[in-house]
Amino acid sequence: MFGSVVVGIGTAGFVRIRDMLAPLPSSAAEKLSVKGFISRRILEEQQGVKQITVEDALSRDDIKVAFVCTENAAHEENIRMFLEAGKHVCVEYPMAMTHKTAVDLWDLAQEKGVVLHEEHIELLTADFKQLKKDVAGKRLEEGFLHFTGGPLKTGFGFPAFSGIARLTWLVDLFGELSVTAASMEEDQENKYMKMTAQLITKEQKPLTWIEEWAPGLPRAKDINFRFDSCTITQLPPATREPCTASKNYCWYFEGGYPIYFICRSYEDCCGTRYCVRALSIQRLWYFWLLLMGVVFCCGAGFFIRRCMYPSPFLKTPLMCHSPDTQ
Repeated sequence: MFGSVVVGIGTAGFVRIRDMLAPLPSSAAEKLSVKGFISRRILEEQQGVKQITVEDALSRDDIKVAFVCTENAAHEENIRMFLEAGKHVCVEYPMAMTHKTAVDLWDLAQEKGVVLHEEHIELLTADFKQLKKDVAGKRLEEGFLHFTGGPLKTGFGFPAFSGIARLTWLVDLFGELSVTAASMEEDQENKYMKMTAQLITKEQKPLTWIEEWAPGLPRAKDINFRFDSCTITQLPPATREPCTASKNYCWYFEGGYPIYFICRSYEDCCGTRYCVRALSIQRLWYFWLLLMGVVFCCGAGFFIRRCMYPSPFLKTPLMCHSPDTQ
């Protein structure tokens, strides 16, 4: 087992911890054991995992791997720190804010004899895999990808860096791309930002890539890929594997309370992003206390009433106090 630490406890960090606690059967994640998480905030246990300090993570012999799940601008600092300590590192795109920095980090990993893995999780989703199958063998005539999301947070970098996941998405679909033009619109007061990039493929076919961020915008992709034989205007529904029999349901701890999850019939396994929260013991506990309070109050009221106003049908009145001793 490889002991691991998760750096950053936002959405990505939470998912990393969750998937290591409930790994897919026969997957590499079964060989990982999460030893703790690191955050700039002081937090309680997350899913039963304790917060540890950076110093502990760097010095502990039982921690071999670091999963960097921070904002983009902080990737370089965290990667370098763990590589220097001789730890393997896994980080989501982009590894760094410049090509030169990324090369330096690769060289450092090679020098230390450890693995530096840059991962693009969107390329591993069932939706994208299905789209890639649908695109295979077709000749692109013109393409359009419009991504929308909430306001870009401080530290996430320029939209092109923050949206590099979408760019690599296009490269994986259509091969090497070149930039012909780009424009930027920004309204800081209203937290609005829009980047438009004009790209071309090796076959000189145009692709338009748009990143738009503003309050209230849903996190979504709008596509329009026109080929010589057809046009694709939405992400195709993906065929997912059925639930593993032993993983149709599971429990894990979240914030100190056990949470019950049930896998949807068309999803792959409990413990992945596709499982749904079916029952929270925390909510049941509150409901149970409320119910017991109501029952107690009703019972106490009934008992007091019977003591004060005994039924004429009772031959022996209720004893509401201890009898006097002689």
